[in-house]
Amino acid sequence: MSNEFDRGSFSPDDISQWFWDVVERADRSRDRLKAELQSMTREEVIRFDNEFQEAAVQLVDEPFLDFMEGNVSEDSAKDIADFVVSQGKKVYSEIWANPETIPTSVESGENHTLAGIASEVFWDRFKESIPQEIDFF
Repeated sequence: MSNEFDRGSFSPDDISQWFWDVVERADRSRDRLKAELQSMTREEVIRFDNEFQEAAVQLVDEPFLDFMEGNVSEDSAKDIADFVVSQGKKVYSEIWANPETIPTSVESGENHTLAGIASEVFWDRFKESIPQEIDFF
C-alpha cells in the first residue's frame, strides 16, 4: 500500500545515523536522553532537536493521517509522530514503509516519548530556546 503515496523527496535515511544512535542509547527513557544531551555541545543539542522535529513532522501528513484514529487532532497526530520517532529507527522505517501500521492513538502527555527533552536541556544549560534556523541536513 505504501507505494501508492507520494511522500516527496524525504526518506528515513535523511535522518542521520548519529540521531538514531542517540535515540537508541536513550532506550525510550527520558532520563537517559536527558543525560545524553547534558554531555553534548550546544550545536549537538540543536541538531538532535532539529532532527527529531524533522522525523516527526514527516508522519503528520498523508498517508499516515489516513490510518490514525477517527478525525485525529493536530496535537494527537503530533503525539503519535513523537511516539514513533521515540521508538527508534527500526520502528520508524517500518512504519514509513507501511503507513497502515502507524499507531491509531497514544496516551496523552509526553512521558511516553522523548519529545521536548532537548528543549528542556537546552533551556537549563543555555537559558534560551533552541534556535530553529540551523540546518544540519
